[in-house]
Amino acid sequence: MKQLFSVILLLACGSLWSQDGLHTRNVNLPCLDKNFNIMVHLTVDSTTRQPFFTNTMVDDLLQKTSKFFEPICLSMSACEVNIIENYTFHNLVDQRRLRELEVLFAKPRRINLFIVGTIPQATCGVSSYYGVKQDGGTSIYIEMDSKECIGSLEGQLAHHIGHFMGLADTYHGNGLEVVDDLNCAMRGDSICDTRTDPFGLRAGEGSYVSDDILPEEIGLSSFVNDCEFIHEFRDPNGEWYQPMVGNAMAAYQCECGFTNGQFLKMVENYSSSNHKPY
Repeated sequence: MKQLFSVILLLACGSLWSQDGLHTRNVNLPCLDKNFNIMVHLTVDSTTRQPFFTNTMVDDLLQKTSKFFEPICLSMSACEVNIIENYTFHNLVDQRRLRELEVLFAKPRRINLFIVGTIPQATCGVSSYYGVKQDGGTSIYIEMDSKECIGSLEGQLAHHIGHFMGLADTYHGNGLEVVDDLNCAMRGDSICDTRTDPFGLRAGEGSYVSDDILPEEIGLSSFVNDCEFIHEFRDPNGEWYQPMVGNAMAAYQCECGFTNGQFLKMVENYSSSNHKPY
């Protein structure tokens, strides 16, 4: 029964793109012709005081992340690399230290990218939502050593650039979205070509418990296995959930790309923003 109603998706991104409508190139999409200059902050080892991430690794990460946004002609590069010499900022003891990093090192009117080891209670990083509309700069924190975040570092960063550009998670708790998409413009992530995503639902209740925190009693392994969707819950209409496990804004860490609707929303949010210092 589970196999009959699962979304059978291969791990290879090529297969996920073709099956899920996730795009690497689309000539019909607008072209922003924009490069984001990113201020990168790196932490150091407690023994050698050398950064865990090198400049070459930074360039490679930003090049790979840029691939996600090629369909709208958006790329990223490092305008400056800052070495944080205080090694206690590598593995953070609590999220209050994020504010310390912000105050001590973030530069205004920039996209500040902090590459740290781990952040408590923050699977796969933290970022400012809708930062493209905010004056004064924004910060993104990604985790290079998290055992809970099994996806790629570039996929993690692409997810948070998506948040920066105004995209919600595909499982966003803006009311319960049903599978047939009749309420897709008002529920979930409010984008109609991203299929309904049940991640974040409490078992048997049919309502979202949080925008970004999964209840401990339902682990990620209950939803996917090697990028195959295996969750057996149905929506209130009895329809089986079939989310895009390869979507960069999903939580399944099989990140491969964005849909046309997501690209168009990012372009609209950037184009309508009065703050473009990046």
